[in-house]
Amino acid sequence: MPESPTQAPAAPEGSWPESSPPAAGGAAGAASVAPVVETLYVRDKLADCQAEAVRQCLQVRSSEQEDWRNFFGSIEGFQYEPFNAYQLRVEVSPVPNAPADAPALRYRLLEVISKRKAVK
Repeated sequence: MPESPTQAPAAPEGSWPESSPPAAGGAAGAASVAPVVETLYVRDKLADCQAEAVRQCLQVRSSEQEDWRNFFGSIEGFQYEPFNAYQLRVEVSPVPNAPADAPALRYRLLEVISKRKAVK
């Protein structure tokens, strides 16, 4: 029996917060999804992560109770400064017809809610 076509493939880590998955239905369905506003917590240090090659990436979470996850994309308008932790308000919107090897979501900074220097 063929697999069910209704199950969407897993999104790359950091591409869409677990609390707000994109709508199923491919590019046409994704294009109709309105942007959402979310809070993102950004860790005070970068992590080694691997996409096409090993590099450093942000670690983020949607609440202070969650575990950190690697964030492979970028946040438009946000400039990370080492050894600072951030709480951000961001707009997350789908990228229409995104290539398979590119982020399917666009993150845009709306506000830096807080920025604090890491305590050593």
